[in-house]
Amino acid sequence: MRSLRVLLALVSTVALTACLNSTTLIKLQADGSGTVEQTTLMNVAALKSFAPGADKPIGGVNQADLERTATRMGKGYDAQLVERIQQACGKPATTAATAMLCAMAAYNIKKVVIAAPWSTATNVWVKAFLEDHGVEVLQHKALEVTRNNDIGRMPAQTAYDLGLDTDLPQADAVFLACGNWWTASIVADLEAKVQKPVLTTNNVALWASLQMMGVREKVSGFGRLLSEMPPLTHHEIATV
Repeated sequence: MRSLRVLLALVSTVALTACLNSTTLIKLQADGSGTVEQTTLMNVAALKSFAPGADKPIGGVNQADLERTATRMGKGYDAQLVERIQQACGKPATTAATAMLCAMAAYNIKKVVIAAPWSTATNVWVKAFLEDHGVEVLQHKALEVTRNNDIGRMPAQTAYDLGLDTDLPQADAVFLACGNWWTASIVADLEAKVQKPVLTTNNVALWASLQMMGVREKVSGFGRLLSEMPPLTHHEIATV
């Protein structure tokens, strides 16, 4: 029950000046099922700051704007976001992408496979991001579900099945991408099957957040990362 309380306690509301409000509520039941509810309110000023040109009508965004935005979302873009958030709110921050890199460093993961519910095109971006940081993506598979609400309705078994189907013997880990995909309840079972770490967008973000808050208590039942709680040693927190 203590582990469950730790997870339930991770309810955060972050106000970035008056531009952005984001609330994340994680609810986990004793059997491992649960929900992740996230609400983000962003005004035009914040939209301009994070993605210049995104506030324009679709017809007013030219190719150059799109290329500049795409270029920014490569190596180091997560670090830029962390710095912006920390400067805005005066608190330590992380991103799911940063936490993913830190978790892979914690287990010395050099080769990985990616399973995701979204599009193959999105997987290609994740692959490029990881390989820019020295992690080789041996294979990736996607279910081609592109609506977030539809992804949120997919049973956790889809994550188990695709993760198992995507795994390769030479991979150091399986990464289940997408924070809206139900994965928490199947991580431990999938790890037992593939005999290697299974990382997910949500478990790496939760692990990094707990570490940054000074929580070292191990959380059982949700895979190696949370049950072992390796130290967060590769996250550079900017001084604000």
